[in-house]
Amino acid sequence: IYHMLGGPGLWKEPFTVIDNPTNEEDEFIWPYVYIGPSPMGEEYRRVYVCGNNAADNTPSGNPSENMYFGYADFTYTDLEAQSDLDWTYFSIPLMDEWHTNTTWTRPFDGMAVSDDGKVAIMGYTVSDDSQYNDKMFVFLNDNYGEGDFTYHSFDMHIDVPEPQNQDGSYVFLNDNENPYDIYFTFIHSGHMNVIFTDGDTKLRMVGALGLQGDDPDGGDPVYWPYEIFTYTFEYDIDNDAFHYRVLDGAVAETANNPNYTWGWDEIYLPWDTDNDGIIDEYSEEGYVLMFSGWPIYFYDNDTAFHENNFKIVKNEEMGWLVAVWQDGLKAKYANDGEEGYEDWANAPEIAICTSIDNGETWSDVLYLNAIDTPELADMIPEYVYPGDKVEYIDDTHGKLHLMFMNDYSFGSSIQSFGLPNGGMMTYASLSVEFIPVSADEHKVPEISSIITQSYPNPFRPATKSATIQFNIKKAGHVTLDVYNAMGQKVKTLVNRNLDAGTHSITWDGTNSQNYGVSSGVYFYKLKQGRYTSTKKMILMK
Repeated sequence: IYHMLGGPGLWKEPFTVIDNPTNEEDEFIWPYVYIGPSPMGEEYRRVYVCGNNAADNTPSGNPSENMYFGYADFTYTDLEAQSDLDWTYFSIPLMDEWHTNTTWTRPFDGMAVSDDGKVAIMGYTVSDDSQYNDKMFVFLNDNYGEGDFTYHSFDMHIDVPEPQNQDGSYVFLNDNENPYDIYFTFIHSGHMNVIFTDGDTKLRMVGALGLQGDDPDGGDPVYWPYEIFTYTFEYDIDNDAFHYRVLDGAVAETANNPNYTWGWDEIYLPWDTDNDGIIDEYSEEGYVLMFSGWPIYFYDNDTAFHENNFKIVKNEEMGWLVAVWQDGLKAKYANDGEEGYEDWANAPEIAICTSIDNGETWSDVLYLNAIDTPELADMIPEYVYPGDKVEYIDDTHGKLHLMFMNDYSFGSSIQSFGLPNGGMMTYASLSVEFIPVSADEHKVPEISSIITQSYPNPFRPATKSATIQFNIKKAGHVTLDVYNAMGQKVKTLVNRNLDAGTHSITWDGTNSQNYGVSSGVYFYKLKQGRYTSTKKMILMK
């Protein structure tokens, strides 16, 4: 918590919210915290804490993470008093049933709390029980988490026709040369968030659907790692209807309709990218050519189960949505030995896709990486988390806040890739342009300015000055000022015209008279035209 004057206050002594039993039958960990309205009145808020069950002693012998919830109502006075709050606990019976059944069902999900008292869990299940396998689901409660949750589901096992080469042979064959029964469904999407939109009438999340196949001869099912694509998913509460739409489905220039736009409830076919039932292109040898997708930052097939990350955030008032995920297709090409991708071996990308109309239409995907994006030069961005809201700048611009780890060694050491030498948690803000386009026109979101966190932070001017790096899209007049914690201007670092591009400015810890300032918190404010961005740095002596 923070002191009423705005500075960091005294942290309350830790207290237990979810007390795991000592018998180890359940282990509710990986907690998430959500805050929403309270039924006790406007002066109250309700905080929810949920944990997922990591216990591996299930009757099925496989993981099945049912959830355990606690909620408490609080006021500003409770926070000032550092109260432990009064907690109420519950679980969802069907999720408990999945965990305790001998037939395996495993949910992958996120939680959301609305401004009108709804609480929801949205995600998907894989199961040995056909009624739950490859299903998108929602548990919904409209009474602040009190009482029953209703269960809603939708079949996401979507069969697609097997493509054929020019000689009529099938593309995806088993060891007996028989064609697989192919379909798209969820894969590598277990780390997502869920949000309410459209006046709390819709739920949304982002994840991936991948091409998979059942063996007609009874062999094990398979999936094709290079055929995984990013989708946005929607649950319409009023109409009890689920929908999905591809975000990174490129259309081939060789397609009959290269301007085709994939819409809602259409499964992207990487060999028929304009959805006309005709293969877009064959190789000289007559084989089907198709697009590839790998929306996971790391290239290893097995590690992808653990290392995926899909997020969606909003500005409710403007109807803006931003989907953020990590893309590793080029890095996967490089590590699989594809010629021409050698420079991408350690270069995952940040993928950003925007909507100006609550998800009805979406922009093309913007990719940021260490090779093409100057601000990310020499970085390995992983685990990208956007702030929970897109900040309003003006009617066509919003600020997207990002936190990510700049890894010191590419890969997850806990998954036996990369060195266990850590990384630097890094902040960046992006000014994103939200401009309407015609129905047959695509637009990549434009970045107006980027300012990254100063480094080192904290800094000691006796040993090293603070470096502030920023990028401007268009040449023009720029100011960069330093302020103290009282809001008083300490020094102007920039007040002149600058060319478009990346700039680095240092501050040596002195004021406008070049006298050293005291230790403490300082703020630096970048301004160009109507765009402003303010960040914090700490000076230590």
